[in-house]
Amino acid sequence: MKHLNFFTFVALLSLGITNCKQTNNSQENNPSTTQSATATTTREAEVPAEGYLSTNVQVKGEVENPFTITVNSLQRLDVKSLKSFDVVCQTGVTTSGAQQAKGVLLTDILEKAVIKKEGHKDRNFYIVVRATDGYMATFSWIELFINNTGKGVYLIYEKDSKPLEETGEMELISNNDEKTGPRHVSWVKSIEVYRVK
Repeated sequence: MKHLNFFTFVALLSLGITNCKQTNNSQENNPSTTQSATATTTREAEVPAEGYLSTNVQVKGEVENPFTITVNSLQRLDVKSLKSFDVVCQTGVTTSGAQQAKGVLLTDILEKAVIKKEGHKDRNFYIVVRATDGYMATFSWIELFINNTGKGVYLIYEKDSKPLEETGEMELISNNDEKTGPRHVSWVKSIEVYRVK
């Protein structure tokens, strides 16, 4: 049974990185549509969609201190300045980017929330960053906290000295991925921590 759950986790992780760009359909245009937790939906890059705009992010799940992030509360954390980056789709096409940005490391946000670990070697968690349209990016605890990936995963609120608008007030970028598009999340609504069972 442990192996089955591990394979389920690997499948979820791979779903989070398989698609960069898909077309919208009528269900995706309705933000009230319920999406399966294992489904990954996508959208045209940077398409403004009024119903998808987000102004806060819920940090929840297997954490001791769930909380809500707004741009104001994010700015009170350890803000980092990011240099130029591109959002590169799985096909290799650059869809967007910025010359500079400001944001907070996802690991800093998770440390503030305090993941419910039962000991030093309890590392069997995965993190889902979910958008209002159902798109999601998935990370393992190991790749965020032990691997180099975590040093480049940011929740950003500003690009090129301007606040984010069309992509929600906050978006996620995974700068250390070879192809950054699949785990680039606009319209972020939640950061969810789950235990692999």
